[in-house]
Amino acid sequence: MQHRIYERLISAPAPTKTLEQLLNNLNDVGRFYEAYPEEEAVQGLVSHMREFMAPSLRRQVVAHLSHGGVGMKTIVRTAVRRLKELT
Repeated sequence: MQHRIYERLISAPAPTKTLEQLLNNLNDVGRFYEAYPEEEAVQGLVSHMREFMAPSLRRQVVAHLSHGGVGMKTIVRTAVRRLKELT
């Protein structure tokens, strides 16, 4: 019984985030970093994205920025541009 449950858990598709949720999360992190000097804030956001976001999600936000980045805070836009330069 436990074996079947385990197999179902590991074979289940990973949860996905909608773009709106992703932008809300990034903007929340951006609000945290607003208290920091700009360069430190950008570096902190880039580090956060590299450490906590799957590559597919990072590609999604980079693509969103290339289409205008609607809904991104300025600090998030800057960090996503930097992330794009680093990849």
